[in-house]
Amino acid sequence: MALSDDELLRQYVRDGSNPAFTELVRRYLDAVYSAALRQVRSTAFAEEISQSVFLDLSRSAAKLNPGQPLVAWLYLVTRRTAADVIRRESRRQAREQTATEIAAMNSNPSVWAQVEPLLDEALETLNEEDRQALLLRYMANKSLREVGENLGTSEDAAQKRVSRALEQLRLVFTRRGIALTAAGLVADLSANAVVAAPAGLGAAIASSALPAALLAQTANTLSMTALNKSLIATTAVLIASLVYETNLLGNGRNHLQEFSEKISDQQSQVQRLTEERDRATAAQARIHQDLESARDRGKKEDAADSELEKWLGRVDRLKDRLGRMPEKNIPEMRFLTSNDWLAVTLNNDLQTEAKIRLALTDLRRIAKLKPEMRQNLGNALRDYRDEHNGRSATEIAQFRPYLKPLLDDDILQRYEFVPVSASFWPEMPDTNGPRVLHEKAAVDEDFDVLAEYSVGGPNVRVVLGNLGKAVHEATIAFAKDHNGQEPTAAAQVLPYVTGPVDEVKFKEYWEAHSRPRMP
Repeated sequence: MALSDDELLRQYVRDGSNPAFTELVRRYLDAVYSAALRQVRSTAFAEEISQSVFLDLSRSAAKLNPGQPLVAWLYLVTRRTAADVIRRESRRQAREQTATEIAAMNSNPSVWAQVEPLLDEALETLNEEDRQALLLRYMANKSLREVGENLGTSEDAAQKRVSRALEQLRLVFTRRGIALTAAGLVADLSANAVVAAPAGLGAAIASSALPAALLAQTANTLSMTALNKSLIATTAVLIASLVYETNLLGNGRNHLQEFSEKISDQQSQVQRLTEERDRATAAQARIHQDLESARDRGKKEDAADSELEKWLGRVDRLKDRLGRMPEKNIPEMRFLTSNDWLAVTLNNDLQTEAKIRLALTDLRRIAKLKPEMRQNLGNALRDYRDEHNGRSATEIAQFRPYLKPLLDDDILQRYEFVPVSASFWPEMPDTNGPRVLHEKAAVDEDFDVLAEYSVGGPNVRVVLGNLGKAVHEATIAFAKDHNGQEPTAAAQVLPYVTGPVDEVKFKEYWEAHSRPRMP
């Protein structure tokens, strides 16, 4: 028989048994990997999480509570580890996204191409003080302190005036169909509002002043007449014009060629940046969508984890309660699995004494219907009858050798053979034999159901006790008297009880069985 999870863990903790730990990994690796993959959607991360979970198991094996479902513990650790991975990746993606947005904010040629033709017209719509603030800040490249000094105010006041002017300017563009943020407008003004003048233009303007200065010096030296001064002045103007036009003509051809090359380069750069911006925008949208999906999955999984922890908490409380009431235990309960305990607590909030009694009754009933009991006892009774010419066993010792697997004496001593006529279901066909094996007594006389076994696996029945029969029969009578309507309170059913019954116990039984077991 395969060892249980608890036995494998004990071997690993006690002996450091690698085969025991390897078997646990074999049993649950697929479940852990699948849970991780559902959450992170990445095979590489799912493998990383799976390795981390089983590493945690190796470290925590000695601390696990015996009887705690190992798969539930592994699931919770997988969930927490996956959440850590998601948070780590989200932070990394957020950093990359921020860098992309900053780059896009610092260069957005396509928006500036719409803003530039309308900028001066938009500035004209502002009042004088707001327009001066923007011109000082972004055209003259002044600091906020310098803007305040020029406007005769403080740095904080200058900051507020610039911010107000920017918002008014942005609204002007918005009304003209150009959508942009305040940050985008600041970036565009800072980067594009002032461009460098063509090379050589300043030198050409400066050189035009040289003949006039020289001529003025000569005039002062020679003490010319008014006529001579007039001629000299006219000559100076002509010379200055000639020099300026000569410089323009000499540099014009070079400037034209440079401008043409710059325009071509800028057009290529605009096209490339536009494509990069579109790709970055699409990638950003995908990242946002993935993050939202991850958040939604995280919320749902957190809710599922919370519910699972509630169920496991109920299981622990019920086991603790049973441990303090050994008289409510039966040896057949050793056949119960973790899923059996979870199934019972799933539909029972364990908030009242009656609900706890009902949960323990359900566990005892499930234990008596387990294959180790139902099929094993039925098959043993059948095999005995087949080998004894149709006669049924009348003593436990007679059919005990036919049990496969053999049941312990503490289980068998709870049952006895009775004639069919004295059983819970005397209508059973004679072909099943003159005797049946039935449970001697109930652990909880008010809540428990008793079990009877006959030949063959399916021939088993659980029968209500006296109180259960009374509630069942009274409920049927009420429904018959009210056109099939079911009762909603114990007080409605009590008048239909035909025999003597303890009303307090009757109401407890009704409350435990008739109301919804979960809030």
